[in-house]
Amino acid sequence: MFYGIFSKKKQNQYKFSPIALSFYFCVVSFIATIPFSLFEILHKSIVISHIHAIHIFAIIEIGVIGTSLFYFTYQKALQKSSEVTAALFTYLQPVATIIFSILLLGEQITLLFIIGSIMAVVGAQIASKK
Repeated sequence: MFYGIFSKKKQNQYKFSPIALSFYFCVVSFIATIPFSLFEILHKSIVISHIHAIHIFAIIEIGVIGTSLFYFTYQKALQKSSEVTAALFTYLQPVATIIFSILLLGEQITLLFIIGSIMAVVGAQIASKK
């Protein structure tokens, strides 16, 4: 909620574009995760030979499509509507990420995915009614 209100304020106050706000959000998030990543690297045994190309591709897909594209769409929704309406996109992010995983990585559709997707879409629809 804070992110949506803050973003809307910056869009209106400084005329920042949705892509600029999405970029800065990704940069700040990346920097904030560095200490946690370093902790994991130093305290867990990581075997480089177990990291395959599909793992690297999955990381890129999740970062670029699953996260960056979502936050850009969210910023566009903030630009065009209210914070409450834009917040409804958060219900749909997991669904979109899984769909892109199916298309790009060949993941399988499961019954839990179908149930979760239906619940997310119905929840967004119920929340959007006045």
